[in-house]
Amino acid sequence: MDHNSSTSNSNWRPEAWLLALFLTVAAAYWAFDWLGDGFVAEQVADRFGTILIEKSRGRITQPAEFIAIRMREGLWFLAMAVGMIGAALLAARIVRRWCTPLWAWLPLSLIAFATVNGVIGAAGETGTYWMVLFAGSGDSKQPEFHIARILHRDSDAKEKVVILGSSQGLSEIDEPTLNRRFAPQKYFANLSYVGSHTIEFLLTEPWYGDDPPDVAICYLSELNFYTKVSGARLLPLLKVSAWPTLQELEIDRFDIGNRGINGYVASVLPAFQSRRSLEYFLFGTPAVENKIKRDQPALESDAESAARTKQQRDEAHEKTITRMARTYAINDDTEFHKTALEMFLQRAQQTGTQVVLIFGQVNPVLSQQIDPAVRRDFLDYMDRLQKRFPEVLILSDELPVHPESDYHDMMHLTEEAQIRYTHSLADVVQDRLGWPANTD
Repeated sequence: MDHNSSTSNSNWRPEAWLLALFLTVAAAYWAFDWLGDGFVAEQVADRFGTILIEKSRGRITQPAEFIAIRMREGLWFLAMAVGMIGAALLAARIVRRWCTPLWAWLPLSLIAFATVNGVIGAAGETGTYWMVLFAGSGDSKQPEFHIARILHRDSDAKEKVVILGSSQGLSEIDEPTLNRRFAPQKYFANLSYVGSHTIEFLLTEPWYGDDPPDVAICYLSELNFYTKVSGARLLPLLKVSAWPTLQELEIDRFDIGNRGINGYVASVLPAFQSRRSLEYFLFGTPAVENKIKRDQPALESDAESAARTKQQRDEAHEKTITRMARTYAINDDTEFHKTALEMFLQRAQQTGTQVVLIFGQVNPVLSQQIDPAVRRDFLDYMDRLQKRFPEVLILSDELPVHPESDYHDMMHLTEEAQIRYTHSLADVVQDRLGWPANTD
């Protein structure tokens, strides 16, 4: 009797438990989706909806729908993770049966490697994963991008609008302000990425999936066209489906160094793609932001007077501006950036996306030291684009010019200036695109 019981228990493998859990979670997912998500989400939203709107600064416009989606995706992810882990354990059991202990480590390592990437890849399609990383990460750029694109994906607004650009796109345009003004008919998601150029507009496209935006607002300045291609942020944005685009643009002509290699590797390995955010979340590694901020007068120290300190910092600041200005030039990199933008515009025509190009600026303090030929070429290119792509709405003189006082560094606006600029942009875009006034 005891022997039979022992045999029976030994046949009850972990895979069976995982299969049972998988089926249970899958059933709960469908039951929740069909029967209970609306009621449960509304009850939670009644209690926490206002907090969600405030914490998200208006990026979450429909708390009940947001909560329902997070609940559904949580069950979906749990089912996917359990299924993949169960399949991995089953595969490991088969390997141990057919391979000698001397060689079993190799396929077992591959199975574990594939499972980890599969689980993280599934997690990367949930907003919850990126929100957790954002809350606990010292490097928020990648989580912010994915949170924005997932909220864009989840929105049921009649018209979806994305904002593209570098960190200037994030600094210039406050999408919560736009959402408050135009919701629920329209939903705005700021997918600008720090350090990006026009090529990132193309690399962002595969993340839309089957739901391209109705409108794409792109903020451009000299930064996007007249600095080196080597600054392209391939690591967090590249997907396998974008490889042909890079080949068509002949990006191999430029020295993109480890960023290119990392980008290709990350596009097939989700764990590698989000490794920085995971590292910061798990180990608390301090983030290093490569931002050049305007120097402020230093506090007086025992070693030297405040006036002396300020003079030294002002001199260093001037040298920094001069060094930055020298990186702006008209060369082969410029033509690459322009070609990438034009490819983006052509694809937008094919998908029916209305593009709004904002030809903006950098801090006047920096602009004054950049070769004047750069600004002339920038404005001439704007005119050539308007003739070649008449359906594209190009804005320049219609929007306010920023004085030096609007900036807190060489590129980025103060919060007050950003809100003012966003309201001006909303007025112009509403008028030029014929958007009706929001009556809700």
